[in-house]
Amino acid sequence: MDIRPLTMTGKASLGVVSPDGKFVAYLQRDEAGLSIWLRVVATGSARQIVAPVIGRTYHSLAVTANGSSVDFVARDKTRDWDLWRAPLLGDEPPKRIATGLWSAVGWSSDGRQMAFIRNRGYALVVANADGSGERALATPRKGTQFHNEYITGRTIDRPAWSPDGTRIMLIAIDRTRPANTGFDLVWIDSASGAELRHSEGD
Repeated sequence: MDIRPLTMTGKASLGVVSPDGKFVAYLQRDEAGLSIWLRVVATGSARQIVAPVIGRTYHSLAVTANGSSVDFVARDKTRDWDLWRAPLLGDEPPKRIATGLWSAVGWSSDGRQMAFIRNRGYALVVANADGSGERALATPRKGTQFHNEYITGRTIDRPAWSPDGTRIMLIAIDRTRPANTGFDLVWIDSASGAELRHSEGD
């Protein structure tokens, strides 16, 4: 195993790797604010792909399944969290493709669909790769809430598809148990939205 640092500034966070392993996108915080950068693994060269905007927060980076773009969630003071997409290469500006997100995006293995949490953890939504065709797939059990990374800051807290695309796994919070102890794994049928399995644990 070869482990080596990609940045040494202490300003980088929430890095995500492209499917081919050639690029890493990450947040950078400096005097100008938060921005999103792309680093080429082989050469170590880096460039800014999303500039800082006053009053805007970035979160929840995810490289698209085809490796062409990075998705990220952003919020202005006057808006809720929205999903944006910026190309990894080229100079096209980011574009908004979905609104009201409450998690990072999880991609199906074929790259045709994405899933995310909305409505403050009370809905799992599935959409086409370009953000069209949204449908609310599932809601959590009574007394529970779909977990999201804004509670802990951990980017692993996003919907995860099974390799065959038939199931989506989520972390759920059981609100009837003591704080920070009721974390369960939930499997959702990606076609019907039915809960296939609820694995209780801490």
